[in-house]
Amino acid sequence: MSAPAFALLLVILSFGAFVQAVSGFGFALVAVPLASIVVAPSRAVVIISLASLLTSVRNTLAARGHIERPVAGRMIAYNWFDCDKQPQPRAVNVFAGCVVPPAAGER
Repeated sequence: MSAPAFALLLVILSFGAFVQAVSGFGFALVAVPLASIVVAPSRAVVIISLASLLTSVRNTLAARGHIERPVAGRMIAYNWFDCDKQPQPRAVNVFAGCVVPPAAGER
């Protein structure tokens, strides 16, 4: 890749990051089509995906002190145990922290 193409790719990445910072989403939506002008589309997807992964890891590490671990644990358990898909054994739902409606006759 030539130096001007690399510089243009950095400008495109910066513009995508700016859009993400302003709107909260849109990095890949903006960056991939523009990067496809500079490099092959398959390569543009990989480059933008890696850039997005690196920024996500950096943001996660920077914000890890603000994570409410009990809440995050329940959210992960809810996803792993598919709390919204019934029927599940009641013990699994209770262990996962799922909201379990009372069984028939319980109130």
